[in-house]
Amino acid sequence: DIYSGWNSAWGVNVSSGTLFNCKIYNNDGYGVAIGAGSVDSCSIYGNGDSGIYISDVGEITVSNCNINNNEKGIEVWRGASTNQYLVKINKSEIADNTNEGIAFFDDTNANSEVIGCQIYGNKWGISVWGVEDLLIDRTVIRENGSGATMTGSGVFFDSCPDSHTALIRNSIIYGNSSILGGAAIDVGNPWEVTVLNSTIADNTASAPNGIGCAIEGNGTTPSVFLKNTIV
Repeated sequence: DIYSGWNSAWGVNVSSGTLFNCKIYNNDGYGVAIGAGSVDSCSIYGNGDSGIYISDVGEITVSNCNINNNEKGIEVWRGASTNQYLVKINKSEIADNTNEGIAFFDDTNANSEVIGCQIYGNKWGISVWGVEDLLIDRTVIRENGSGATMTGSGVFFDSCPDSHTALIRNSIIYGNSSILGGAAIDVGNPWEVTVLNSTIADNTASAPNGIGCAIEGNGTTPSVFLKNTIV
């Protein structure tokens, strides 16, 4: 176990490494700060900052983890690197974090995958600020929106200076809530988002003028393509 009784700041801080079957909890800052390697079968909870903070070192995989009740679940910040390091988040439960379940702050060429995850009870399920390509596959994103988010409590694609693409497939997005709209998916400029073989249901916008309570495009150039999808 790695917890605040031993550490007053971060639980684990490594540029590259492997964490397996660990409990990391109640640290004042990050639970884990890591740049490359793997985090597997770990419970990471109750930390004052992100459960896992991923920096710009190399390819990394997070799998079979339970990440809950942190300030953010997983925070990916790849900085200004031109390397195309892949971030894989697989088969993990990311729940009840104060802000984002997963926050991609990349402004780079990094690609990311979220596969087979359960993401729920966060203020935002997934927030994206500019990964080059994002795949969300076989993932359930549900009942996010705590703290009355304005938009995009399920998946929020923020406006960014460069064009990016995302594919959401074989996934379920339901029961998310926001104030204005886009409770399931909110897409800003100039994202191109494809939703394939998925179900989007029972998402709500609470304001009287809330429109597009399931899916909303903000700005002049976002594109959303729905294929074989139930809304």
